[in-house]
Amino acid sequence: AACELSTLGAVVPVGEGCCGCLCGASGWSCAADTCLTPEGTALALAPEAGFFQLDPYIYAWQGEARSSPRSRVWYAFWPADDEPAARPLLVLFNGGPGAASGLLFGANTAPWSLDPQLSDAATPTAQPWTQAFNLLFIDAPSTGFSYNLPLDDGTKITVALDPDQDASAFISVLLRFLARHPAIQRSPVILLGESYGGTRGVLMLEQLLDYEALVDGASPYQNPSVHGEIERHLASLVPESCGRGVSREAIAGQFGRLVSVQGLVAGIAQLVEPVPPGPLCVVDGDPYHCDRPDGWLFDVMAEIGDRLRQPELLATALGVDPTTIAWLHADARVGAYGRDQVVDEGAMVSSFGDLGPGDAYYVAYNPAVGPRPDARSYVDVEIGDLFLRAAATVEVLVTDARLDAVIYTPSLRAALAARKNAVSGVVHDQAPRAGVARPGWLRIDYLPAWAPGGVLTRELRAPRYDEAGHTITLDDP
Repeated sequence: AACELSTLGAVVPVGEGCCGCLCGASGWSCAADTCLTPEGTALALAPEAGFFQLDPYIYAWQGEARSSPRSRVWYAFWPADDEPAARPLLVLFNGGPGAASGLLFGANTAPWSLDPQLSDAATPTAQPWTQAFNLLFIDAPSTGFSYNLPLDDGTKITVALDPDQDASAFISVLLRFLARHPAIQRSPVILLGESYGGTRGVLMLEQLLDYEALVDGASPYQNPSVHGEIERHLASLVPESCGRGVSREAIAGQFGRLVSVQGLVAGIAQLVEPVPPGPLCVVDGDPYHCDRPDGWLFDVMAEIGDRLRQPELLATALGVDPTTIAWLHADARVGAYGRDQVVDEGAMVSSFGDLGPGDAYYVAYNPAVGPRPDARSYVDVEIGDLFLRAAATVEVLVTDARLDAVIYTPSLRAALAARKNAVSGVVHDQAPRAGVARPGWLRIDYLPAWAPGGVLTRELRAPRYDEAGHTITLDDP
């Protein structure tokens, strides 16, 4: 019998095909550089950018039903330089909460760099990560180029952060992107989150690896809609399963790697240990990059944002013509809200039109996307348990940048060791090993029967960067 699967976010046939992704009821708007097959999938693996629309659905947190917003979530894709169909997909996102992913996108990862330390324009990246990976950048809802629209009845759902639903939104975008690019639909996926993005990556893995808990009626977060999307994707990977009962280990065959770049992955316990001043730090320096003047990182974020608001520079950085992305234009986003800011967007207005009140074309940091008081706290120490569960199943790398006084990686050892319900010990091994350029490992010893699969010991990579701060790709790309 045929599988009965959710159609939410599914690929929609588009007849003759089209360019720009808007043909058919696809919830997808991209640059005209991207053309679709009659089946509704991308014709080729090529530079791509646009939006996926996530329509509202009902989910629950601790038994309270609530609606998700209507979000148009921005993504940008660069294929690997060689044989992209044979390369992993690296999914990159910043954190904040409230920070756009333009900082990772513009800071020496994609083929074009917007790093203001290098040039006042876009310059070719010396060692772009496309040498090894396909790159997918995603802006969180209501940050960067992503924006929310009112519901059909005019309701404006808060843009404040619900960490679990935020993770679900990223999963939806990722799975919809994979489904529309069949050449890499089954490829290994690596989640790379910076700062709060580490928490987001942990929550994404919790939902992907334990997807049945999203509808078990017992777990604090229930989301039948995203469960349906995950189930449909798993059915494409394991057809005989119809997406049901797929094991953590099988799912980790695709979603089995997490990179936490100066990431918060263990809640407030990770932030309480005093940070010793390093020899390169300056008095009253930037806490994120202690060798730089105070405010340096936010100035860099603002400068990269200014460049992303220049249509010609944006076109170079994306590798596509952004003026052909229908949903980027003012007339397609009437009613967008929660994006107030005071910056010069004159160049964007000239190309895309005047926006309404409460909207902006690009928001580098949106303070409105702060913690939602009636949701999971993003500094909850129990997130450390979720990280430990993920680490028992997937390969994990956490960076150790010693000029970052906000996320001080050596404190992660104590934060994880404090989870006495889960571990018997955590060791931070910094001794050199033959053939390893950057030493650093965390060995986790689990209590018997606590970790999934009965795992007792795992070793995580924790490479050390002595001359890098919070945004490592700005200092040591």
